[in-house]
Amino acid sequence: MSRKPTRCTYNRQTLEAILRERKLDDFEIRSALYYLPEDYVCGKETYNDGVFCIFHVELKDDSEFKSRFQEEFERMQAEQDRLFDFSGFIFPKIDFSLLTPAFSVIFNKPASFVGATFRGETSFLGVTFQEIAHFDGTKFEENASFTGVTFKEAIFDRTTFRKETSFAMAVFQKNVSFEMAEFQDVSFFGTIFMRASFGGARFRGEADFANSVFVDNIRFSYTDVTGQVKFIGNPYAQEPDLDEFWEELNEEQRRQQESTRERLHRLKMLLKMGEISLETLSFIGTEVSKIEFLNVKWNEKRFFRIGPLKLSRVALYDELALYGTLPPRDYGTVAALYRDLRHNYERRLRYPEAGDFYIGEMEMRRLQTSIQVPSLAEDTTQSNKEKKEESRSLWRRKICDLKWQSVQKVYAVWSWLRRNLLSPIAWYRNLSLYGESYTLAASWAVGAILFFAILRVTLNMQTLTPSNLFNSLTRSFLAFFQLSSETLPDYAERVLGAFLLGMLFIALKRRFERH
Repeated sequence: MSRKPTRCTYNRQTLEAILRERKLDDFEIRSALYYLPEDYVCGKETYNDGVFCIFHVELKDDSEFKSRFQEEFERMQAEQDRLFDFSGFIFPKIDFSLLTPAFSVIFNKPASFVGATFRGETSFLGVTFQEIAHFDGTKFEENASFTGVTFKEAIFDRTTFRKETSFAMAVFQKNVSFEMAEFQDVSFFGTIFMRASFGGARFRGEADFANSVFVDNIRFSYTDVTGQVKFIGNPYAQEPDLDEFWEELNEEQRRQQESTRERLHRLKMLLKMGEISLETLSFIGTEVSKIEFLNVKWNEKRFFRIGPLKLSRVALYDELALYGTLPPRDYGTVAALYRDLRHNYERRLRYPEAGDFYIGEMEMRRLQTSIQVPSLAEDTTQSNKEKKEESRSLWRRKICDLKWQSVQKVYAVWSWLRRNLLSPIAWYRNLSLYGESYTLAASWAVGAILFFAILRVTLNMQTLTPSNLFNSLTRSFLAFFQLSSETLPDYAERVLGAFLLGMLFIALKRRFERH
């Protein structure tokens, strides 16, 4: 008869098998278990004559677990362990805030909950993680609370939250990743994110980002929204403390992020006005039609503004990010994102804001008509063979580079002309901002009338007296509105007037149809 082990046999292979069940691939597993030796074995005392310890076994006495876990936490805190290692632990109902008498639990070393399972309700209320916290492949089967938790850095990749989860008023001082995580109902109310990624995350229930603060780049791309996600600014709700957030950053972080202090001040002002900033969020690949946006601040891209002329528009982070990439640029994907946002706002009868997204969509289509200038970086693949030829001389390379630069300039000039002057969509923009600015269309009409009035005075070689100008303006007005035509300038003005009046009619129709 074989003798039962007295030490826990839970090893790296057991943990890897659990992570594979939770859909982590080999690369993700290696990244999550970088700290764990290949020959890792738990080695703690077995529980109830089994093969696993009380931390890794399924069935256990909850009170005994809490007592033993308290001892294990204090041991890890006091000894020189590299990290708090709770990998693969199976937790019953637990409140981490009770681990110390003063309710100020601090994890002063990296903490790993990789592959852990939380069977009961879990609370990390007010806990501080001073180093990175790993929750890769962790499963929370009941309600979980991270309310008021401070994370230096955290990874929740492929974490599953089966019930209600709260990250309300939590603070992420550096990076946090929720890639491929699955949420039921989750609250990020008043949460402060420095940088975050929700790439591929699944939202099955309600996700509340009310009064959240997004300081730097936030990736909300390719998320699966089957529930309801809300980005809402509320001036009457509690505001996250951005001053405290700045003060809690250590001196090194402050030096690295000094440029963010001005942005924090601006975000604070927006919160006081009841707005949250989405200026740094990427929504590429996400079905934004299911997301509710209220009292949010997007980027603004200005053309120019003269009096009542509206020549500025909403600009998404994904569009601005395009301009920092090498051609060819994917304007079509961003246009689709603008279109989905327009439909979202129109469905909620918020037509003026929907018009801004329509302008953005049309801008992407206009830019797509231009010939995208190939970059020198792309051209290097064509000269790889020549670069390998040792006989190729320096003067030949210089001549080729100069020729290529000349080609690029020709491309750039033609591309500018095509997207700004030599295409119908360019003039639709220039004359009425895609039918969204009746003031711009009216300004063109007034300008045309004045131009032809002065032209008539000049062609007739008359002096520019008030009487002559009034007569010319009258003729110009009648010709523009298709009421009179006698001379060649009259016919030319009638043709132009019909076109401009059409633009003005479209803009006015769009405006009044929405009301």
